[in-house]
Amino acid sequence: MLGISSGKAEWQVSVTVNLAIALAQAALGGVLDADVYGFSLPKMLGATNDPIVLGDTVIPTLVHGVRCLSMGYFVDDAQPVIWRGPMLHKAIEQLVTEAWWTSRTFS
Repeated sequence: MLGISSGKAEWQVSVTVNLAIALAQAALGGVLDADVYGFSLPKMLGATNDPIVLGDTVIPTLVHGVRCLSMGYFVDDAQPVIWRGPMLHKAIEQLVTEAWWTSRTFS
C-alpha cells in the first residue's frame, strides 16, 4: 500500500492518478480518494460509472485498470460536507475495509 497525502494542491492528484495507472499496469493496486471536501480524483481518471454496492461490500469502479473509490460517489455534488473527527474516520475506515479491491481469484 502506498499513501499520498496533500494539502490543497491539484498536482498531487495528477501524480496520484498517473502513479495509480502505472501500478495497475503491474497489477499492483487501486486508488482510494480520501479527500472528503473535494472529489477530483474520479474526474481526473475519467470515471463514468459508480461503484457497485452489494450488501455491505463496495466494488470500486474500474478505470484504466485502476480500481477507484471516492467519497464523491457517496455525496451529492450540491451537498456540503461538514464531517470532522470520528465521522470522517469512520467513513474512510469503511472505504478501506468494506471495499473489494482485488479482481484476482485464487484456486
